[in-house]
Amino acid sequence: MNTSPSLADRAETTLIRLTAVLTDKKNAEAVSRIENVRQRAKVARENLNALLTALPAMEAAGVARPQLPSAKSKDLAKARQAFKTTASSVAGKEVDDIASRVSTATFDSYLGLAENLYNILLAQLNKAVDARRIELSPDKISEPIVALPGVAYSDILALQRIQRTFQTPVAGLASVSELLKRLKEFETAVEEWAEKRPRLDEATQTQPEQVRRFIAAATSEEGAPWELLTDEVRDWLSIGDHSDSIRIHLRS
Repeated sequence: MNTSPSLADRAETTLIRLTAVLTDKKNAEAVSRIENVRQRAKVARENLNALLTALPAMEAAGVARPQLPSAKSKDLAKARQAFKTTASSVAGKEVDDIASRVSTATFDSYLGLAENLYNILLAQLNKAVDARRIELSPDKISEPIVALPGVAYSDILALQRIQRTFQTPVAGLASVSELLKRLKEFETAVEEWAEKRPRLDEATQTQPEQVRRFIAAATSEEGAPWELLTDEVRDWLSIGDHSDSIRIHLRS
């Protein structure tokens, strides 16, 4: 097995060594240009590697694989070859020569291409994870959560938290690690919802018929008409904190 450092690693080591030892005023500008290029290349490579490493886990979780724009394939091949050629040619060169080789407009455009590619793929993954959020959304996730006797308040809070999790679109997450975290939150929330939501449903079924009708109407977009506020419902609302979430609005 070949254990020698890769070409990219050797080139980066050379650049690090140069920027560390050549600090005199004559070479300060060249060193700064080299360091800027090295840092951009390092970040682009780490980001793309992180994305590539995360893809199997995302696909296994049902997230669609991002597609590389076909128009960029040829440009990427050219950029890869340019990086390899430059990495080979800078070893042992004078700092001014190295700076001139890595500071060209063409080299800058190739670095920009790598950075743009990551942003494109990351945006696709944001959309793919959001699509998975919609697919995983549990039954009744949009229905209001009403505290009822026999249901622990911690369960009510958990169900409300899960609602917020699924009702918040995935957009603008700036790293693969954030996307993986959201994906894990969805998967965990599905299991927790399946455990806790039936308890609320069972508690709802134990309520009197008039109370169930009132709750169903009161938690709808239209609200509950006054005639549903029967004596039995009023008695129910007077128990404990049942009336805490009730608000009356007059409509013209």
